Amino acid sequence: MSATSASKPHGVARPDNWQAPPSADAFHTAPRRARSRRMRLARRIAWNLLPPLTFVAMVGLWWAAVVVFRIPVGPVSPAERAAGAARRFDALPDDVRPEEIVADPAAIGDLRGLLVRAHDMVLFGIAEGDLDPTTGESLAEVGQRAVRRLREVMEARVQQRRPTVFLLFRDAAITGR
Repeated sequence: MSATSASKPHGVARPDNWQAPPSADAFHTAPRRARSRRMRLARRIAWNLLPPLTFVAMVGLWWAAVVVFRIPVGPVSPAERAAGAARRFDALPDDVRPEEIVADPAAIGDLRGLLVRAHDMVLFGIAEGDLDPTTGESLAEVGQRAVRRLREVMEARVQQRRPTVFLLFRDAAITGR
């Protein structure tokens, strides 16, 4: 035969019983406000857009890392130089660390500039003719900025491949939270 108290709701531990585990009701300090249907919908849409927006941010980061090529080098147009740099960057092996990206001075015939390379692979060259005359930046400054941006892209590429980051975005897309 069990004895129950009618004055206590079921599931609430007595305050003088220190051995009893806290009940679920003890953790709710204030009632939660119900969210409106539109707010739930907006929140679900925002969480579902997070992975695609992250991709857009990554593409934007990649776009910002490309140096503006203004002059042709031999028969290669500036557009072809940019496409070649993107191909070489995409072909970089996964074991290349961001600190291995460097810019070294180089000269080919009468062209002077920098070669940006990762490990032992040349990614692209920046010629003196590629500099924007309106900004007054030096070749060294443009090279340092390109290296810094490429390192940021490499770091983002590494972070994107981390299982915890992937699972976090996958779970957020599935659950909508």
